[in-house]
Amino acid sequence: MAKRLSKVGLFFFVPLLLLSVGCSTLGPEQQRGSIIMAFLERPDRYALFSPTTLKSEDKLKFFGLQDAGETFSRELHLGWPVVGLMESFLSFTPGLACTRIVESADARGLPLGQEEFVLYFYSDWWLIYRRLPPDFFENQLQVGVIAKMIPLGQVLAGKGPIAFKTAAWEGKCHYKAFDGEFFNLEEWAAADGSRLRQGIRAAQDFCAEKLSREFAEELSSLGFANIQNE
Repeated sequence: MAKRLSKVGLFFFVPLLLLSVGCSTLGPEQQRGSIIMAFLERPDRYALFSPTTLKSEDKLKFFGLQDAGETFSRELHLGWPVVGLMESFLSFTPGLACTRIVESADARGLPLGQEEFVLYFYSDWWLIYRRLPPDFFENQLQVGVIAKMIPLGQVLAGKGPIAFKTAAWEGKCHYKAFDGEFFNLEEWAAADGSRLRQGIRAAQDFCAEKLSREFAEELSSLGFANIQNE
């Protein structure tokens, strides 16, 4: 009976997107303004990211099913969707236009001390299958993104996603493509993945705009409202 219940629980459990768990990572308020201003005044600003690709839920392996998200990512050459989001965020946000995007694995050679702050992005891009009525082949696209300004050393230690109280700024975004509508996997893949690409692009645009607005609001609250892009 216990084994049967565990299977039922596995079937209906929906994975928590990263932004739905954990607490705020913001450091002491009195320090955040000076850290953000020092970051904006530096000529060599960096935005780091942990590479994540589109994926299906891990539990599908329990039922012997292929990871459709990974297959789509590979066959449709979707790359790392968070990079497009970061490009839009940096272009939208005052003071950040010339910030350089760097993969976390390549950050050790940056000309910065480990105590200096960088922008850091972590994201999940999921194909979530329908629960009611249950259907493994009907999926919706969900995206979760966390962006924060944290010390370079935290990223180099592989602890960028961990909720330490070190962030001078933090923003979160959750997005369901096509208002959460479910599509058959064949529909997602049709026409060289046009629907999937459209959903990813919409998520990138929505989250880039939301995070940019939140960053600008933080600047305004700290008295930095007149900062302009280069």
